Amino acid sequence: MINIPVQPHIYNASAVEVITQSLTKTQLVYNFNNNNLEAKPTFFENNFIPEHWSVLSQTVKYDAQEIKIKNGTNTAVITVSYEISGSKIGSSTQFKLERLKHAMIGNDQTKLHWLFTLD
Repeated sequence: MINIPVQPHIYNASAVEVITQSLTKTQLVYNFNNNNLEAKPTFFENNFIPEHWSVLSQTVKYDAQEIKIKNGTNTAVITVSYEISGSKIGSSTQFKLERLKHAMIGNDQTKLHWLFTLD
């Protein structure tokens, strides 16, 4: 785990890149090399919601999903997208289909993009 106050719980990533870290914004990119079956952005135990925050709403779009969250009087938006071959996908179901297609041609490198923006 990295030393950032607000972050998701993501398992089996081969590496994590801190793109942005400030008081109001944190952007992380998790890389997966798929050496084992659990090494994927859609692993069932992955939790995009930081500790002590609760979900207000969730919207899934083609290239990302937006999750509005709350902690006391603070509200924030988490934007999550899955990436394979440079394409970002918002739906975990669509990502799983794309991952299967790409596995057939030997492309198994995937990423999870996670952005936290305090309102």
